[in-house]
Amino acid sequence: MLLSSWHSKPPVIIEPQAYMLGAVKDYLGRSSVRVSGKLQLPNKVDEFHDTEQPLLDYVARLLETNGYLYSIIRRHQENCTNCHEFQTLESEQLAKQINNCYSFRFDSKGWDEQERVIKVYHGRLIAPRLRDRRSKLSFLAGAYARYGSHRDSVYTIMLGNSTSKYNLITHQLNTLRCRIEANEIIAGVPTAQKIRFVPTVELRAYLDEQNPIVDSIAVQRKRSK
Repeated sequence: MLLSSWHSKPPVIIEPQAYMLGAVKDYLGRSSVRVSGKLQLPNKVDEFHDTEQPLLDYVARLLETNGYLYSIIRRHQENCTNCHEFQTLESEQLAKQINNCYSFRFDSKGWDEQERVIKVYHGRLIAPRLRDRRSKLSFLAGAYARYGSHRDSVYTIMLGNSTSKYNLITHQLNTLRCRIEANEIIAGVPTAQKIRFVPTVELRAYLDEQNPIVDSIAVQRKRSK
């Protein structure tokens, strides 16, 4: 028989789609590119810089455990000085799930070197179906893993030019009855959205599981400067 005590940690079970929705980049929304009417990189979930390797490793284990087919590709591009520092995560199933959470609108039009028409669309995060408590907790864990920091009992998530995700994070924190210490919009290029909060015991268990990722990324970013 399993026994529990007052100091037992709440169980942490990550829902992969919600976690990745929190983690994917949302700078000015989610981009979608079509060349001659055909979607480019339809299976692309996101790109990860080499300093984010701990997060990418965690995501790969999460997807594998949950039966997702995926690949990680390092692309090299001519006349690009830092493209080799990025890896692309691709998964047909997960990319569709993430894209279905966005509403895409036409942004701009151009032509490539082969004179093919290029159309760029930007997606705005719409209210996704974070139906259960586990999904809400997983979404916040994903956002925190990539954009978070912590000091004592106060946790911070800081985004750049990501209004729709910022609003959704704030909403979910309120839904879970976390105490929000401060919401800040910091003008600049980019405009930053910063949320400081004290999580519930339940959410803190999810966030603390991500702390090795958060701390490792912070160290690697300092070294790369």
